[in-house]
Amino acid sequence: MLKFVENPYFRGCKDVILKKDNKELNIFYGGNLDIYFEMTDTENFESETIEYIVKNEEKTWIYFNRLISEIINSNDIDSKNELVKNNTINWYSDETYKEAANILSIKKEKEGIRLVFHKNSDYESYSLGIPIRIRNVGSRYKPFNMSFMKLYNEFQELAKKEEEKIMEEER
Repeated sequence: MLKFVENPYFRGCKDVILKKDNKELNIFYGGNLDIYFEMTDTENFESETIEYIVKNEEKTWIYFNRLISEIINSNDIDSKNELVKNNTINWYSDETYKEAANILSIKKEKEGIRLVFHKNSDYESYSLGIPIRIRNVGSRYKPFNMSFMKLYNEFQELAKKEEEKIMEEER
């Protein structure tokens, strides 16, 4: 299930929430102007690893597929070699130094796009989930942080269209 909720820091921006069973992926613009992907398993807050699959038939699959294609097909070899191994994107959170960072792995598979969140036990977080920070400025994976920003912006456009549709139906 996909839903949008008002971002508490920025009026007009929506938090993107993808929920499936007991798993909830929240993509949001933080108060520090960075993008966050945060995965929570509502049945097990102690999970060290949480998987979420965006199925091929879901409308959100298109956005994640574009993200993967843009990164994997990039000509920026040095940055790509740091980020992509065996067609899997491994984003170490920009929140802290790499050795202590949580990791988001993204891979396209037959059944969909697999997102795997790995919690690093060396990193202490005040979150119930596994947060991944994607810095807009100063990311270790520049220029691919902008690919994640594009993904977020695509979701914002979808939120606007859905809002307009609801307003039209109410008239």
